[in-house]
Amino acid sequence: MLRVHILRKCPERDDIITVRQNLSRDFVVTYSDRECSVRYSFIASRDNLVQYFWSVFDFLRIDEEPFEKVQIVSPVHPSIILAVKTLTQDKVRVMVGVLRQLFNNWPRSLSSSAFSEMDESI
Repeated sequence: MLRVHILRKCPERDDIITVRQNLSRDFVVTYSDRECSVRYSFIASRDNLVQYFWSVFDFLRIDEEPFEKVQIVSPVHPSIILAVKTLTQDKVRVMVGVLRQLFNNWPRSLSSSAFSEMDESI
């Protein structure tokens, strides 16, 4: 699961985007607006998902009452956190490029026992 936390000054009101892949290999996106106590969900293809994240990050860049930070928690990358006011076009391009790579190579979940066996063989 991919999680993108859009952080406000008050952590209980952060917005959270989650992305999961469904059985048909499309992506289920859920946007939780905790300030308004509302949750939205939609299904997207890989290409639509990349466009969606471009629009999210572009919106954050132009917001006049901005969020504080954005945190990306990827299942296969280190977690990163950036101040929204420092989101340049170059940083957004890098972030979307990494997300595109993730969407094109969505990881398969391993059971904890399988992970232990892999860890022991290293």
